[in-house]
Amino acid sequence: PYRTRNKADTLPASPISRGAGGVGDNMLRSNTKLLHLPFRRFWSNATGNSRRQHRLAHNQHQHPSSLTHNRCMSTKNHEIIQMLPPRFLRQSSTQNYDQSTHQRLDVHFDINNGKPPSQPIEKTNTHNNDYYSIRHCMFDDAENKWIVTWNDDEISTFSNDWINEQIQKWTGRQPQNNESYDAGVVKRVHWANLTETHVRASNSPLSLSFSDVVSGSGEQQAAALRILYRYGILLVTNTPTDDGGEGVAALAASVSGGSNKKDCVDTSLLGWYQQQQKQGGKEQTEGRPVTVLRDGTDGPLRTMFGNVWSTHSSDMAAGASIADSAYGNGALPLHTDMTYFRDPPGLQIFTMVSPAAEGGKSIFADGFAAAERLRIADPTSFNVLCTTVRRYRSIDDATGWHLEARGPVISAVNRKNKEHLWGPVTAIRHNDLDRLPDLPPPPSCGTFDTTWKKEQEEFYEKLQIAHSKWDEILGSDEFRLVMDLQPGDTVLVANQRCLHGRTSFSTFEGSRRAVMGCYVSQDELDSRFRRAGFQLH
Repeated sequence: PYRTRNKADTLPASPISRGAGGVGDNMLRSNTKLLHLPFRRFWSNATGNSRRQHRLAHNQHQHPSSLTHNRCMSTKNHEIIQMLPPRFLRQSSTQNYDQSTHQRLDVHFDINNGKPPSQPIEKTNTHNNDYYSIRHCMFDDAENKWIVTWNDDEISTFSNDWINEQIQKWTGRQPQNNESYDAGVVKRVHWANLTETHVRASNSPLSLSFSDVVSGSGEQQAAALRILYRYGILLVTNTPTDDGGEGVAALAASVSGGSNKKDCVDTSLLGWYQQQQKQGGKEQTEGRPVTVLRDGTDGPLRTMFGNVWSTHSSDMAAGASIADSAYGNGALPLHTDMTYFRDPPGLQIFTMVSPAAEGGKSIFADGFAAAERLRIADPTSFNVLCTTVRRYRSIDDATGWHLEARGPVISAVNRKNKEHLWGPVTAIRHNDLDRLPDLPPPPSCGTFDTTWKKEQEEFYEKLQIAHSKWDEILGSDEFRLVMDLQPGDTVLVANQRCLHGRTSFSTFEGSRRAVMGCYVSQDELDSRFRRAGFQLH
């Protein structure tokens, strides 16, 4: 009694795009043989046994002889598929996944009480690794896929793009000499020296209109996701500011939740908003703007600030938190938001409602670009910020919140093979205003003696140097995009990649600076990226 759940043909992401590797290290070196894993009887003679060939021919709807001579014995580099362990390939096979739920079917448990087996169980006659041994493997050029025959005559097929994607996720690098895969990759773009003029230019790749994203076709939403994946920042113009946040919430819904929103007006806030716009009316819920649906599956992330918030305290609902420096009028250093969440939001949306009379310009920076600059300029400091876990906190006595989380300033793929050798940067967590004082690791010797004192001094010295280097980069005008946002201007910021801040501002009698916004969870943003075929590490 066992059941399963995913499938190989549905596991591969769309071949239209894949993620970028680390700086200057997208290809495996000549020592890729170190990654090769032993395959038991991996190869067989091209003429094979006729029963297997007839079975393959039946599956491919071809005459058996055509498999050998026309398709099977491709010149494809078989070292690519050999990089992945046979056990992983067998367990990833289509047969082991439910076709509708994409959950595994090869998980053993009692069908009556759900308990796991008392002894490890393999399928019939698979009590050893022979079940995971490959008898024969070949590449189908026409279909761009691998056909694997196992020792028990089961056959699995794997998209070549999927094979390459798994290798990149696993090793943090792309396989060598794989032009077809690399050609379809949508790569992240690290930016610097970016100006407001560049962003607002008519041919800018960083700007879309609100009506295009929210009320337009799915292609426009796909374009918005592509921009956010590549650059981590997007300017949306002409966002409504007098609807109580409904437009901002609908914008959040356009890049969150499931990608299929057709005829989902009860569960999709975007679908509901589009329907209201078409009808030319506005459905009221107890006189309040609709920024969340009761059964909604997309839209803003709920936080202690509410669903849609404002930086002007008078616009905030009673009971929503305003315990944040954003509610003052001082300058804010570059930072990411919600560093005190275990998993900070993936997207932050800022809509300018009312600019300040003087000052209050918005500042943005590409944290990935800044991290790569640090990696090149000072690898030791980069390593320190990747390995030092720092603590962050938010307390609001008025509403009763106490949030704490921890993590490094820079998260990167850990290749675990050489000191200081990190893969691509995957996230930034940085807010000095919410950061708690740092504590060194406990004493390695177990006692608080003179050795421990020396370890303390070394820890703080290295961390201070690394943090100073990081601050130096963030303070450079090269990395600071300064924008004078006008009413209706909205900036979508990938919160775990790009940092934001502002200059100080002044208001006069009858004037105010107010920004309306919301968040989208990282999980939902990642889900939309995957559905679009973008590679995530």
